[in-house]
Amino acid sequence: MEGVHVMGKFGAANELPYSWYLTNGTDASTPSISVKILSNGNVKIDGAVSTPAADYTEMFETTDGKPIRSVSATFLCWFIL
Repeated sequence: MEGVHVMGKFGAANELPYSWYLTNGTDASTPSISVKILSNGNVKIDGAVSTPAADYTEMFETTDGKPIRSVSATFLCWFIL
């Protein structure tokens, strides 16, 4: 299929071109796909999706190890390159 990206073993793109597929078959006789991100914008996942997961702000910590506290509990980070 044209323009697809397939990661994993024992599975193949089977729905739309220009899409992303994560395969998880156990061998050549039992192919499987666990995740599809399709070119039409749909996402199909076998299994559970959990949220909230880790987010960007959990990457920051203080030098003294204490929690970051604020009256508004809102922080704005600027990154200057």
